[in-house]
Amino acid sequence: MNRPELPRFQGRVVPWITPWSGGPTLPEPLVLAPGGRGIAYADEGVRDRTYDGVLLGRGRARRAPGGGGRPLYDQVDPRRQHHAADLLLCQICGRRPPPSPRGLLWLLPGAADHPAEDALVLGPPLCPDPCALLAVAQCPALARGHTAVRVRYPRAWGYRGVLHTTDLRPAGEPVQLPHEDPRLPWLLADLAVTRLMGCAVVDLAAETAR
Repeated sequence: MNRPELPRFQGRVVPWITPWSGGPTLPEPLVLAPGGRGIAYADEGVRDRTYDGVLLGRGRARRAPGGGGRPLYDQVDPRRQHHAADLLLCQICGRRPPPSPRGLLWLLPGAADHPAEDALVLGPPLCPDPCALLAVAQCPALARGHTAVRVRYPRAWGYRGVLHTTDLRPAGEPVQLPHEDPRLPWLLADLAVTRLMGCAVVDLAAETAR
């Protein structure tokens, strides 16, 4: 399958879920939700909540094609990350990875010789070639050591974000909450969390040679 040319900045590929500094940070005017049972945006739109009603961080506006700025490699676009995790799209190219009876490919930081069964991850899957190879070449954490895992049953688990109090103040550091957690109405989510099930460690070189 032919894939479009991946965007680059100074010779380095820019992942689909990476925001650009040329896109302005979008305002997040928090108010109490109707009935005071959670948080909402004062100017809330249809794209501001997940399919199950969790308030999603807005991040940055998309920059115009060919616009200025630089990629913010240490950040993730909340909406694109959630979209990729929900539809199981590649985090590098934003397309569906090639199907395989052995499941989709994930790269996990650190070396391991056993399946990452039931691991909770923030990153969406990747296409084996060229996206996974580019990720290993460009990401310092993966370059120091990584585990390639084929996952047959990835499942949406929940969200990472910051809980807020009734006076709309952050309640502490980011937390990860499962879908059934009663505190979700008070969460401003920035990333979707995926549970990896049916895992098998594979050799990335062999995967890209298939």
